[in-house]
Amino acid sequence: MLNVLSTAGASVLAVGYLLPMIYFLWSLKYGPIASDNPWNAAGLEWKTTSPPPTFNFDETPVVTWEAYNYDEIQTCHWRLPLPDSQMTTSQATTGSVTTMEHEAHNPALLHHFSDAQQQKNAASLGMWLFLVTEIMFFGGMFCAYLVYRLAHFNAFAAASQQLSIKMGAFNTAVLIVSSVTVVLAVKAAEVGKRKLLVGYLVVTVLLGLTFLVVKGFEYNEKFERHHVPGATFKFTDTFDDNGKQIPVNPKEAELFFSIYFVMTGMHACT
Repeated sequence: MLNVLSTAGASVLAVGYLLPMIYFLWSLKYGPIASDNPWNAAGLEWKTTSPPPTFNFDETPVVTWEAYNYDEIQTCHWRLPLPDSQMTTSQATTGSVTTMEHEAHNPALLHHFSDAQQQKNAASLGMWLFLVTEIMFFGGMFCAYLVYRLAHFNAFAAASQQLSIKMGAFNTAVLIVSSVTVVLAVKAAEVGKRKLLVGYLVVTVLLGLTFLVVKGFEYNEKFERHHVPGATFKFTDTFDDNGKQIPVNPKEAELFFSIYFVMTGMHACT
């Protein structure tokens, strides 16, 4: 089982790594040459040429704004140092570090983002990357299930009949509704409705707890019937093939419940 799971998971991971490598090689040959600062980053290390000289700068640079001060960076268009006309008298006299006056940031805007849209895009990208990792993991698990079900059809069919359709359908409905409440919570946050946001989040948490409680009842039944993989596992049910009872191998049925507990357990954790 572990070998098949490892092979399936490695295949999914290989595809995931292969795609960016193909894009990297294509960009290396056909992509445009990047500028010295393609990210428009605010750090001093991006103010030198690329590749940088031995000591980064031939002369010590004059810093005229604080790190991550994007308002000033966009206003000055990356010119160092600031013109004398934009320096205060005291700063020009003492030679202290110069900063420009700028509008206050939105409290919700983190300092390393230039604007709210960039911050939102970064958050969306992070969520999509998380979903991709979930697809890669569960994709491997579903591949393993498919391979074993085709190899041990009778045992998997008999073992699957021990699951509760009503509990499974109820938990599916709970997950769908919780997904809807999360979307509504995001929408409430976008329009600034704090109370509605909190309400939807509370409902989502309650639905998540409901899922765990139902899954706990399902797991308890498996423990009582000794359907938990291990030394105490027992399976005496047969496969009903149009009225004909066909005995199944308990080891093959144990394999089904191993995949069942791994997939549902990981789903409950994530």
